[in-house]
Amino acid sequence: MNSILVLIAVVLIVAAFSWYLYNSIIVARMRVSEALSQIDVQLKEGRDLIPNLVATVTRLPPSMKKKFLGKCHGGSRQSLVSAKEVRQRKRKPIIRLSQTLKIYFSRLPKLIQT
Repeated sequence: MNSILVLIAVVLIVAAFSWYLYNSIIVARMRVSEALSQIDVQLKEGRDLIPNLVATVTRLPPSMKKKFLGKCHGGSRQSLVSAKEVRQRKRKPIIRLSQTLKIYFSRLPKLIQT
């Protein structure tokens, strides 16, 4: 009788820990998603400011205008590409881990019964 109670207690502790771990992973995934959304908002705001910058640069002398426009356009394109790459790289492992945990939790009742 005592061994059955101990076994039930161990199974409950493992299940509670697994549930806690799964929820913490979901929370982390949501935080990453929110952070990436904030990056997108910042990039969009930056793109909205580019016309104002161009209007300012058009008032500069031609020699300075060429240097300034070349630096601005190259940097903004690189930052947009790197933000997209970061988003794609960050999501793949999280999605894989989430799918693995879903499979594990779907098999858990079968493991407990055996």
